[in-house]
Amino acid sequence: MALKYIELILKGILIGLGKIIPGVSGSLIAMSLGVYEEAVGRITYFFKDIPRNVTYFFFLGMGAMLSILFGSRIVLFLLSHSYSPTIFLFAGLVLGAIPTIRSKIENKNIRYFGTLIFFILLLNIGLSLKGTHTFIYENNFIGNMQVGIIGFLEAFTMIVPGISGTSLFISLGYYSFIMELFSTIFSILKTDIQIPIVFVSFFIVGVYIVSILMNYLLKKQERLTYTMILAFSYSALFFMIKDAFVHCSGIFEILSAPFLFYIGFYLCKKIE
Repeated sequence: MALKYIELILKGILIGLGKIIPGVSGSLIAMSLGVYEEAVGRITYFFKDIPRNVTYFFFLGMGAMLSILFGSRIVLFLLSHSYSPTIFLFAGLVLGAIPTIRSKIENKNIRYFGTLIFFILLLNIGLSLKGTHTFIYENNFIGNMQVGIIGFLEAFTMIVPGISGTSLFISLGYYSFIMELFSTIFSILKTDIQIPIVFVSFFIVGVYIVSILMNYLLKKQERLTYTMILAFSYSALFFMIKDAFVHCSGIFEILSAPFLFYIGFYLCKKIE
């Protein structure tokens, strides 16, 4: 039993890292690790077995929170000093998740490929858009509503596989704010406690609503849902690799790319 909880913590750590690395989807990592469908189902029917569900999410959430709270500083450091190697490593994690998703789609016919191409093109257009502003929090109604929107978007990108919350926040100009929130949460609790209260409130509501939606789609529109997730994954992988090569600063980083890419892929398949 203890081994099961340790495994949940370790998986939570990887999912948490997936939340803060640009281009990576925490829920996609969760899917590749075999916890996504169970987690969504437990959230949707949370009140049917509260003790077991609380225990499950306590250990999974512990790993994710440890990863986000302490890993955010490490990730910011790595992205500042070794951007390309870090992105290559996590691109391997994304690639490792793709076979798991593809295996869930049977009868790959013309309609499947048409839907896949449509969503890939749609995502490529969306991911190509970059925001020109950076959100600066002000303690007023509009500022707090924006914090609430960020909390809801965090829930949405956490639950919907393949959509990178980090990439979305960068495009909307929220990335610096949310990374600062995660990395300095303890000091914020002493000074601006309304920020985490608003964020968490909207986040919890968002998790519940989006989980119900995804649980419905996985049961009623399974093929379409997994095709959409696969399109998100291919698009994210393409932009991550492209971005990593663009930011390569020397021959060493270029030569180390395949090795780091494989490490990420191997790590994902090993823990799956």
